[in-house]
Amino acid sequence: MPENLKNVLLIMSSNGYLVPPSQNPEREELWNETWKRIDRFLPDLRNDLALDDPKAAEPIAAENPKEREGGKAD
Repeated sequence: MPENLKNVLLIMSSNGYLVPPSQNPEREELWNETWKRIDRFLPDLRNDLALDDPKAAEPIAAENPKEREGGKAD
């Protein structure tokens, strides 16, 4: 269960829905309500995900296997 929840939170973060109020004040209510509930049963999850860190919320560029092999990417 915790791993699935981590995945959902990371997807929400990477799509700009679950971001700290400092990054998007319009999402403050979602941020606060989400962590109010999760902190009750997984208090360390927020630290594990480091979503408060602005660098952690930056999307990760997808790696293209063809580029690694020296081929041209589509």
